[in-house]
Amino acid sequence: MRIGLLEDNPSISELLTFALERDHTIMAYVFGAAFLHALHPDSELEPFDLVIVDLGLPDMPGVEVLSRIRETPATRHLPIIVLTGAPRHLIAQVASRFPDIPIVRKPFHFDDLLAAIASVMVAPALADQAHQQTEAVE
Repeated sequence: MRIGLLEDNPSISELLTFALERDHTIMAYVFGAAFLHALHPDSELEPFDLVIVDLGLPDMPGVEVLSRIRETPATRHLPIIVLTGAPRHLIAQVASRFPDIPIVRKPFHFDDLLAAIASVMVAPALADQAHQQTEAVE
């Protein structure tokens, strides 16, 4: 699975890359603008299967990144996980605005992140399975 990681803390980025790269391809970004460019349909990069987004970024609010992902038809259904140490009021706003996106609070247990990854990847797999079954019936 290809995972796009948007995290400005180098320690967390390195930890996640190290922990996940055994089973996944990780592309890490610090800046929201570069990350959004990589997600663009015209990008030469292979699309991500999942993205993990921090809310506190150096160049733009993480909420803006989430909005742009959801507003773009090519990425609208991309599985997202928010991994953040943002204040509770900001997390509550994000949860209200994007109820389908799981939020993992920093500091975090790696098992919590793995559970979030598993939960967001189940829905696309079920949708693909339903689509394949519909095509088989037709």
